Amino acid sequence: MSRNAVSRLPFLCALSLYVTIEVPADEPDWHILSKQLDVVAQANEKNNKVSAELRALHGEFVLFQASKAQHFQPANPSLKLNDDFVLIEATAKGESQALLAALSSLGGLHLASANFLVSGYMPISAIPALESLPSLAIARASYPYTRSGLVTSQSDIASRADIARNLYGLDGSGVVIGTMSDSFNCQGGAATDIANDDLPSSITVVQELPGCVGGSDEGRAMMQIIHDLAPGVSHLYYTASAGPAAFANGIHALADLGANIIVDDIGYFSEPWFQDGPIAQAVDAVTTQHGVSYFSAAGNDADNSYQATFSPDSTSAQFHDFDSGAGEDLLQRIFILGGQTVTIVLQWSEPYASVSGAPGATTDIDICIGDDPFTTTLSCTSTGNIGGDPIDIMNFTNPGPDSFFNIYINRFAGTGTPFLKYIHSPTMAVAEFANTSSTIYGHPNAGFAIATGAANFQDTPEFGTSPPQVAPYSSLGGTPILFDSSGAPISPAVRLKPNFTCTDNGNTTFFGTDSTADADTWPNFSGTSAAAPAAAALAALIREFDPDSTYLEVYQALTSTAIDMDASGTDLLTGHGLCDVTGALGSIESPDITLNVTPAPPTLPEPGGGVTFNISVSNVGDIQASLTTLSDDAVGNLDGFGTCSLPQILTPDGGNYQCSYALTASGNAADSLPLSVTATANGPQKSDTEVLTVFVTLTDVPPTATLSASTNSPEIAEPGGMASIHVAVLNTGAAEAISLISLSNSELGNIAGQGNCLVPQTIDPGSQYQCSYPNEFTGNAADVVSHQINAAVSDDELNELGVSDTVEVAITDVPPSASLNASVEPTQLTEPGGSATISLSIVNYEVDDLDLTSLADSVLGGLNGQGTCDLPQVIESGESYSCEYIGDFVGSAGQTIVRDIDATVQDDELNQLGVGDSITVGILGVDIIFADDFEDL
Repeated sequence: MSRNAVSRLPFLCALSLYVTIEVPADEPDWHILSKQLDVVAQANEKNNKVSAELRALHGEFVLFQASKAQHFQPANPSLKLNDDFVLIEATAKGESQALLAALSSLGGLHLASANFLVSGYMPISAIPALESLPSLAIARASYPYTRSGLVTSQSDIASRADIARNLYGLDGSGVVIGTMSDSFNCQGGAATDIANDDLPSSITVVQELPGCVGGSDEGRAMMQIIHDLAPGVSHLYYTASAGPAAFANGIHALADLGANIIVDDIGYFSEPWFQDGPIAQAVDAVTTQHGVSYFSAAGNDADNSYQATFSPDSTSAQFHDFDSGAGEDLLQRIFILGGQTVTIVLQWSEPYASVSGAPGATTDIDICIGDDPFTTTLSCTSTGNIGGDPIDIMNFTNPGPDSFFNIYINRFAGTGTPFLKYIHSPTMAVAEFANTSSTIYGHPNAGFAIATGAANFQDTPEFGTSPPQVAPYSSLGGTPILFDSSGAPISPAVRLKPNFTCTDNGNTTFFGTDSTADADTWPNFSGTSAAAPAAAALAALIREFDPDSTYLEVYQALTSTAIDMDASGTDLLTGHGLCDVTGALGSIESPDITLNVTPAPPTLPEPGGGVTFNISVSNVGDIQASLTTLSDDAVGNLDGFGTCSLPQILTPDGGNYQCSYALTASGNAADSLPLSVTATANGPQKSDTEVLTVFVTLTDVPPTATLSASTNSPEIAEPGGMASIHVAVLNTGAAEAISLISLSNSELGNIAGQGNCLVPQTIDPGSQYQCSYPNEFTGNAADVVSHQINAAVSDDELNELGVSDTVEVAITDVPPSASLNASVEPTQLTEPGGSATISLSIVNYEVDDLDLTSLADSVLGGLNGQGTCDLPQVIESGESYSCEYIGDFVGSAGQTIVRDIDATVQDDELNQLGVGDSITVGILGVDIIFADDFEDL
């Protein structure tokens, strides 16, 4: 845009100082602006701690006192006065308590602190003293503003709250709502409202607006809307217009007093836009710590905003270039209605000192307004921002007719190029370089705040408009959060705001202006200030319907069932859409399912076996449910196991799903094996979980076993001997292990400890215990000697079983074994022979005794009775029988006489054995001695 300079440029700074500067004709815009701002900077005294509007107020107040006038009326109508006090915000150097004490010592009233911020009312006369406070960084005026039963609000019908109350029998009983606005009963009329049932009697005013100066009782109007939609609610009231720190503290106070829901319609121009300030932090705290559902009016600023990254002009690098293209333009043309005051709030992307402490803003940026075509600067902000908060607020009044003006933005100090944004009141329009953008900021933009947009009740389906239409003034969301609470930069976070939209423009008994759109003459309350309490009332109905619902479940119920309005799906103008409480209540209703589990078979012999579990889930409620979880404590997730498959839709009033799967049950007799099955079905918001435990019982199976015994010596020669007995006890049952508790032999008794046999022993199913021990078997030939081996076993139910087996050993016959030894004395006889003694010895080598039945000599025959021989004789095993007799041996010289001796022995089986021996006697010749021989002798 072409700008024409003139030779003399008068301008008005924020301190109402007029300066005239000589400038050459056709001087460039940046040069004109620069020369003007040199003077403005000197006049504004940027180094002052106290803002220009407060210093100007004090100057006016001094003149007022000198004039003896009766009523003080400041030039700035936006200032919040209470008699001779003004509402301020002060940023502390260091912790805020020292500043709080200092302000109190200067006569401050209703002071409160939050973070590094102190707010409250200060005597106007004490403003100069603020400059000398060591604990003060910056002080500025505080600008709170609203987002604005004989009578029933049309929101009751538009939001379908009337249907919900009748359908579900609800009125909000048991729910406490805390309302925060400018005032409750500063105008009077609360008693009449209560008498006419436009308000309940259950109202507690915790904190009214101090002094009631300027209080419109908008809070009471909000509470009328709540009462129309949820007449059973109990109410708390706390003013939000006593400064931002008091606002933040009031939020905590309402939560501490038991508010389930808090709703406000107050904003502060000074709330940080790109960082969560004390109020936003309080909102998040009561939500996360107390479970409060916090509703806040989104604002009535439509998209009245401009934003851009500061773009330094190409010559001085001091002024913002509005032209984002190749050109350069340092002025932005605007239009202001005649006689109207426009408020312009400028912020830029640097941390707030009042939120996170030093260093605060590092850039000082001013916004100025000049005439059009530009010749004169008419007003400039003059706040010293370095070390403070990155905000300037301008209130400019167009004293003439509707006119065009120009805005320019000056980087007074610092070299940063921050993202900057201004929001303006609807009395102004941007005529060029408009980039309409977000206007929801501060605590409605907090993470847990439910920012509520507005729709005129007549523009809703219940009044014939579908889809519903958003109110043209309802604020646009999208303001990014760029810093955390400590002031550290973060990735830009754009939160979905507004969260949803509710209806406004309904009736109250006193607040608002009557609309010709309805037939009555009651005033209509419009703006998001009316929509937010309607939303809070709907939340109260939900909280009564489901007292266990969390703030998140309430939020999900309202947003998931909202009626789509603007762009399809969620958007930054209407959020999720228009609130619909009947839909929300339907979504938060819990499904109702039953679970049946049948084991087949329900009983099994120990140790168990396969069981099929048949599951049946039925929907006995009146809303559709989705079966999303089936699990048990054996398998876990049953989806895809057996015939079970999830999810499954269960239609209302009897929808059923069945599946089955197999498991193996194992245990001992009399065990009752539990299986817990869990089924969860989800409704739109709530879920129902059923758990059922069924049992499979194991019956007793008596022990079964066998005993087998064997020997390695099935035959033993008489009269017997030792044999090794091998014993094996087999557990023939499949159910469980058994215990071998005794082992015995019919002849020996207990054989535990014999050989390698040890008792007790545990024998698993199908296994056996084996051991061996020595055993003696005695008898006669042909005897079969039997020993019975006995075992006793028991199971873990102490059921006993006896098992046995027999070992047989055959005694085999042993033929008699003996010898006969015969000897003769002398062994030689001279001829013709003579008698000799014959000695006999019969030896029994047999294990049994032998009977000597015959004894004969080949010469004499039977020897019984001969000499000492006496028959029969019993010769014991290993013993001998001896006898002797006399026998004659006659023969010739040189002859050898042989005699045979024979004996017969017989064992007890009558087996006979003949044994014999021979003896020999030699016959010697007789020498004849002649007489001659004797002579030689």
